[in-house]
Amino acid sequence: MIRVPYNRPDRHSHSPTPAPHSNRCTFLSFAITFLGMFVANFIGPHFTNIAQVLKKIAVLIVATAVVFTIAIPLPLSLKCITWALYPIALFTVLICQYDCF
Repeated sequence: MIRVPYNRPDRHSHSPTPAPHSNRCTFLSFAITFLGMFVANFIGPHFTNIAQVLKKIAVLIVATAVVFTIAIPLPLSLKCITWALYPIALFTVLICQYDCF
């Protein structure tokens, strides 16, 4: 039988612990992204506009999942900065996509 040693975390350590449901939310985000891209590829020949929208939504979901997954272990001040910069970047992309071209 293989035994794996388990060390209890020190209560006085200052290392942040991830949120209890963060792994589930990240997995769910990536699963929804994969399914959106999968469906978009199959309906693309028949419904091109809907397929393009699904792909853009899938990219938005995966970008959101990556940003928030990276922010999980950070201290609260850096999380707030990350959460503030994400919508700024999102609006910048949206404005440039529709107004710059």
